[in-house]
Amino acid sequence: MNLETNRIELTMGQSLKVLWSFLWRGWILLMPPMTLLMIAFFAMIPFPKPGEPPAPMDPKQMPIFFAVWFLSMALWFISQGLALRWALKASWSDFRIIAVSTKTGTETP
Repeated sequence: MNLETNRIELTMGQSLKVLWSFLWRGWILLMPPMTLLMIAFFAMIPFPKPGEPPAPMDPKQMPIFFAVWFLSMALWFISQGLALRWALKASWSDFRIIAVSTKTGTETP
């Protein structure tokens, strides 16, 4: 396949299609792990009853708190990487995006 004849410059509308495709896929992939992590945070940090001051956090829970935070950041990075891969495989009505190697002689059939 000759890629030079098919190369186009993305218009603003096409760029927005790619951006929206990535954003909604990232949101979909992020919802299940974030729901589980919110449940974990709510279990660690009790909510006060209306009118009561919030209870201080137990210092013994801090390592667990940071572990859950680290896990949430790791899940966010992984989900965004998967969303980007998923979005780059998409085809639109007037274009699609492909990855091209910059090294010569590495064409795949």
